[in-house]
Amino acid sequence: MIIEHKNIILRDMVKADIEDYVRWFTTQTEWCKWDAPWEKVETNEADEREHWAAFYKSVENLSQSTLRRRFEIEYDGHHIGWVNAYYIDNEYNRISADKASENAEPRLAIGIDICEKTVWGNGVGTKALLAYIDYLANNGINGIYTQTWSGNTRMIKCAEKLGFDIVGRKVGIREVDGERFDALTFVLKKRIMTIQQNHIPECVSVIKRAFQTVADEFGFTPENAPRFTAFAMSEERLLWQFANEKRPMFAYFDGDKFVGYYSLTLPKNGVCELNNLAVLPEYRHNGIGKTLLLHAFDEARKMGCTQMKIGIVEENIVLRSWYESFGFIHTGTENFDFFPFTCGYMKVEL
Repeated sequence: MIIEHKNIILRDMVKADIEDYVRWFTTQTEWCKWDAPWEKVETNEADEREHWAAFYKSVENLSQSTLRRRFEIEYDGHHIGWVNAYYIDNEYNRISADKASENAEPRLAIGIDICEKTVWGNGVGTKALLAYIDYLANNGINGIYTQTWSGNTRMIKCAEKLGFDIVGRKVGIREVDGERFDALTFVLKKRIMTIQQNHIPECVSVIKRAFQTVADEFGFTPENAPRFTAFAMSEERLLWQFANEKRPMFAYFDGDKFVGYYSLTLPKNGVCELNNLAVLPEYRHNGIGKTLLLHAFDEARKMGCTQMKIGIVEENIVLRSWYESFGFIHTGTENFDFFPFTCGYMKVEL
């Protein structure tokens, strides 16, 4: 299995990786100072080669449907480390997969090791973890955690950047070079994820609830504006956009709750359209809309778009001003018999 994310690849282990592991665990070991340095183990090349050869044999024939709890990381064509995952219990202790299977919603803690020092500090680890989080979330894993120790400030900053919040602290249980540190557990609270078909019902719910506040503000009803998004959006309609139009769709999650959404049309002559950017009313004024919009800019650019268009309720001056603050300019209006409002159009160069 291979997952590409910008200039990073997550992939299954190949036989050539064995010698990298031998090197990382015997001579090139500076990364070990940050990954559980209280668990120092004496080793040698022969033992490591035997261990990793056996590990490779255990994973070389995994089916495509098997959930990956480990991926190798390639950066610019070079093997530089790995991401992995393990199960934890309600007290954030590591447990076996068999024990985790007894829980209806097992908790999975993810980790990362970048063993090549030359790529430290340039965001590779953050990107690799983001790609792994997307993979797990798209495979139905909602409870995603990560664990580190209070001396690993780089990992703490990475976790916070990715949207993790601290949920557990065990004071002073880690000892490194004679100094005591806390064991920390974080839970993933906020993230943007690519939509899969099974998310369509939740998408529809978020869109309808978000656009209902606009309907209430301007007096739109199913009778006077039957085609307005709050009333016209349906699972069938969104599924058509997903499956037939192949629109990229994205959701904003707060913990395991779906709170925001947007989609893009595929580009034509470098132009795409932003559709149905929505945030649940109770989650507004926390920067989620801005986060989704900036994410949309990035995704549009990746598709080759040089211009993005949107349509709004022209009378919604607040929303128009909000889009203008991100560089959108007004391009025109249009009236339709089936809408009791004026449609306004805007665009921004990307």
